[in-house]
Amino acid sequence: MEILNDASEEKQLIAIKKHEFYIQNIKNPSEKLCLASIKKDARSIHYINDPSEKVCLAAVRQNGYNIEYIDNPSIDVQKLAIQKGYIDNILILSKEIQEWFINQNPVNILKIPKGKLDPELAIKYNHLINMSRAGILN
Repeated sequence: MEILNDASEEKQLIAIKKHEFYIQNIKNPSEKLCLASIKKDARSIHYINDPSEKVCLAAVRQNGYNIEYIDNPSIDVQKLAIQKGYIDNILILSKEIQEWFINQNPVNILKIPKGKLDPELAIKYNHLINMSRAGILN
C-alpha cells in the first residue's frame, strides 16, 4: 500500500474510504481522517495513535468492544462502553467509574468483574454484596 503522508487530505481521505485500515500509514492523521476511518470500521481505532475524545467516542459508540484498543480512555468513553455492556473490556476500572456504575443501579456491583472492585467500595457497599449472596438482589 502506497504511503501518502505528503498527499493532500483529500487524497488521504479517498485512500481511507477504500481501505479503512490505511489510517495506520498516515503520520499524524487529522481528526477528519480518523473519523472517516472509524465510520468505515471502528476497529481502525487500533491504528490511531493518541486519538481525540471525539474519535474515541465514535469508535466505542459503534462497538463498545473497541475500548480495548484505546490507551487510557477518558471517563466519558468508559461510561459509554459500560452503557453498551462492555465493562469486562475496560482494563482498569477507576474507583470513580465503579462508583458511578453502582450509583446507576445498585445491582451493578455484581457486574463489576471479579478482582476489579475497589476495596473501599467493597466495604462501602458490603450490604449489597451480602444481599446478593443471600439471593435478595438476584
